[in-house]
Amino acid sequence: MLSIKRHKHRIHPCSSERKAELLKHLLTCNEASSILVVASKNVKDVQKLVENRDIIVTDDMSLLEFPQLQRDVLISYDLPSDANAYLERITHAKTQALIILEPEDQDKLYPIETLLSRVLMQEVISGFEVQAPELSREERPIRKTQHKNMYEKKPYAKKGSKHLSSKRTAKRISIKAIKPKSDE
Repeated sequence: MLSIKRHKHRIHPCSSERKAELLKHLLTCNEASSILVVASKNVKDVQKLVENRDIIVTDDMSLLEFPQLQRDVLISYDLPSDANAYLERITHAKTQALIILEPEDQDKLYPIETLLSRVLMQEVISGFEVQAPELSREERPIRKTQHKNMYEKKPYAKKGSKHLSSKRTAKRISIKAIKPKSDE
């Protein structure tokens, strides 16, 4: 498996409505390189977005038929449901691997990062920021805390306080009892 350097493996978060625009932007930014675009679904729709005939657009199954296919830049239009399929994708990239990540595909990212043994760097491209939905107070998730209140803990007994164990108290008394009293 070819190893893409850490700083050449990027995730570009994007909303699903602007995904096609981001793909065109990435194609323009890397037009001097040979490019491979891989999609796990709607491959024909992605092919319509690419005007350049030198750019190869394919799906994961078709990519398996061409193990020797190598391109400078790999653009993953979406993430496959299986992390191993993504590892197969990056073997076809020579220098750079880019992922267009929708918020819905965020859960598919963790298994990929686990297999790669590294966290992939996310880079938000100006103009393609993902806006978090505003949640009302009722819709917000309830946070579970380990302790009800950290101030409700019982304080530890200090030395010399009333909470000394009975053995230690008994020893002190017995030592005093052995000590002879001075005659006056």
